[in-house]
Amino acid sequence: MQFVTIAAAVAVAEAIERTADFCPQIKWVNDVLMHGRKLCGILTEATIEGETGTVSSLVVGIGVNLRPNPAWPEEVRQVAGALSEFGAVPRRAAFAAAVLSRFERAYTLLESGREAELLDRYRSRLCCIGRPVTVITPAGKYQADCTGLDGNGHLLVRDAQGAVRTLSSGEISIRL
Repeated sequence: MQFVTIAAAVAVAEAIERTADFCPQIKWVNDVLMHGRKLCGILTEATIEGETGTVSSLVVGIGVNLRPNPAWPEEVRQVAGALSEFGAVPRRAAFAAAVLSRFERAYTLLESGREAELLDRYRSRLCCIGRPVTVITPAGKYQADCTGLDGNGHLLVRDAQGAVRTLSSGEISIRL
C-alpha cells in the first residue's frame, strides 16, 4: 500500500510540473508542497483479507487545490496553497488526465518489479531528507534528523540518541 501512495504522490508532482510549469516537493509520505504550503493530500485505504493478509481492494483519494478557496479560515490559508498561486492553472480535465497518465506509468513500474525506479523519482522530490523533523506517533512526538528512505519507502530518521529509526507510517512535521 505504501508504494501505491508513493506512486500517487509522484504522479501528482509530475503532473503539476508538466501542466502548471513549476516543480513541487513531496513531504513523506502523502503531501505535495510548494514553498512549504500544501497543494495536495493523498489518502490510501485498503481492505485486507483476514486469512491470507492479501489486499482485496484499494482506494486512492487525491485532493489538489487548483485555486484558493475564499472560505478557507486563516489557519488553513497559512498552510494550504493552490496551483494558481505558483504558476499557470491547468484546466481541471487536463490536469486530471495528466495525473492519471502519470499514475498509470508509476503503477506499471510497481507491477513490473521496478520499485527502485519509482523510489528514485520519489526520493528526488522529498523535502525532508537532510533536515530536522518532528516525528509524530500515537505515543508522542520526538525530534530527529531525516537521513533517507529505505527500499520499502519507509523514512529513516536519526533520533537525539543517535539511533536510526525506520518509519513505516505516522506523520512528520518539518519547517521549510
